Amino acid sequence: MAIQDFRSPKSRPNTTKYAVALCRVSTEDQFTKGLSVPEQRQRIQKWAYEHNVNILKWVELHHSAYRGLDEDPEVLELLEFAKNNAKVSLFLVDEKSRFARRKYLRVVWQEELRKHGVTVIGVSEPQYDRNTIHGIWLEGISETKDEARSIETAYHTTKGMMRNAATRDPETGYCYKNGGIAPDGYINKRVIRGKDSRGKDIVKLLWEIDENRARLIRYMVLDLWYQKKMSYKEIRDHLNSKGAEYQNRKGKPWSVTTIREICMRALEGVYSGYYYWNRTGRDLRGTGQKWKDADEWVVIENAHPAIITLDEWQELKEVMGPVVEKRKKNIVPTRTENSPYLFSGDNAAGEPMFVCLNCGSPINSQQVANKYYYICSAYKNKGRAGCNKGVAI
Repeated sequence: MAIQDFRSPKSRPNTTKYAVALCRVSTEDQFTKGLSVPEQRQRIQKWAYEHNVNILKWVELHHSAYRGLDEDPEVLELLEFAKNNAKVSLFLVDEKSRFARRKYLRVVWQEELRKHGVTVIGVSEPQYDRNTIHGIWLEGISETKDEARSIETAYHTTKGMMRNAATRDPETGYCYKNGGIAPDGYINKRVIRGKDSRGKDIVKLLWEIDENRARLIRYMVLDLWYQKKMSYKEIRDHLNSKGAEYQNRKGKPWSVTTIREICMRALEGVYSGYYYWNRTGRDLRGTGQKWKDADEWVVIENAHPAIITLDEWQELKEVMGPVVEKRKKNIVPTRTENSPYLFSGDNAAGEPMFVCLNCGSPINSQQVANKYYYICSAYKNKGRAGCNKGVAI
């Protein structure tokens, strides 16, 4: 969208103010008329010109969904910039629902900014005078309305995604996916399935087998894990010693974490055509993932082509399922109130407590039998391919 010239013969304030500005949309509203980032930016620029405001820093964001909208690092960084820059007195958004979708955060962040002399302005909304009882009431009603609208939008978006996940493609017979990166062994394939009411292509997402990666997945899961009963570490070291064609999908050495994830997906049936969706969601604080009750999951069989056959999967479950359950019972939490690992994790500044002097990776905890160690995380996860010193204390 071209930026218009907002200059007019009307008189403008003589005193220049300084501001930061935020524009953002999510998947559910980014194509709604009047809500795109360029349109938001244009309205903010117009208001800033008319009020003689100089915008020192802009942030423009596109989010894939309602989740995580408020915790974006760029938003948090912009808040800190506004609080710590003595010149800034305004934080501009198109609507205050763009500032923070949840009422709690909106109130907390606005109060933090006020303490630093910064006022949040929604340039497309009425400005309420917080020095009056009437103004405080109206602002509170507006905050509640915006949060309720966001929750309603998220609800309808989730319903639409559930419906999409259960819809089978008329050409392939497989189910559509709701975005994200396909598991290793598959690739995302976008297909056009008709036109919408505006004449635009309807694009759907399917998973298609990546033959080269699929052979590696079968080798890892069926030959090494199931047949040879190799541990995740043994599989990691074996694959990392085999050369470039045996590396992970990013062309880098394998880690224990990634190998475990692939084996667990195989055990769940993901590589046998089963699609799981809606298994996790944000906790009440909106800051982390929580597993949902199993009755809320969407589980669809024959949702994509299988890399591991159903018969192979059944054998895998019967043999490796009990092994995995036994390992789970033997896992000892490393960070508890009486944890022996007082020096693992991050320090008060949010940095690793200790790092490996050889490779710079954080030092993590390690337990072997009843002995406790500190060990280089790169070596722990990737072996010699991650750190050739194998530092352990």
